Amino acid sequence: MYYHYDSTTHDKLTYIDFATRRWAEDDFEGDVGYFFKEDEPEDPYMKTLTQENFDEVTSTGKWLIFFYGARCSYCKDIMPIVRDAGKHAIMHDLGFRVAKVEGRECPQLARRFGAFPWPFLMVYENGKGVSLEDGRVARTMEQYLDFGVLDPLDYQVAEEENAEECSQCNAGCDAGDARDEL
Repeated sequence: MYYHYDSTTHDKLTYIDFATRRWAEDDFEGDVGYFFKEDEPEDPYMKTLTQENFDEVTSTGKWLIFFYGARCSYCKDIMPIVRDAGKHAIMHDLGFRVAKVEGRECPQLARRFGAFPWPFLMVYENGKGVSLEDGRVARTMEQYLDFGVLDPLDYQVAEEENAEECSQCNAGCDAGDARDEL
């Protein structure tokens, strides 16, 4: 979060605090803003991933990775829920961690995983990733936790079985025609 000084909403004392401490608190919502991104402390529940640290950080364990855009309204709605899922996963030792990737700052990572449109969520483990369909739909924290716990390999096998059943269904009944019309 970056702090934008607006003389109509903040008094001189707040601006002086901001200039000397390099951060300030919004009087209305209590949000804290930082002048320099590197001054913002690391979130203990959501690890920030970049192109430089992605492979090193995700080499061990399972990760629920949240690709987002800083100005994306869907992302802003979903980010607190995903962060709460990360806090819950750590507190209850669910076997995965939550990380975030800012898509505009790391376009190579976004392209590598086809992380478009934002928000885009995926479970990543041992070099394999499974994306959550329709990331723009806000879900409950429990649904994100359920998604984070799944094994990417099991999910891919189940997806292939469903596709096989669907192809058998299309060959033998009219349900495939009805699906095509939607």
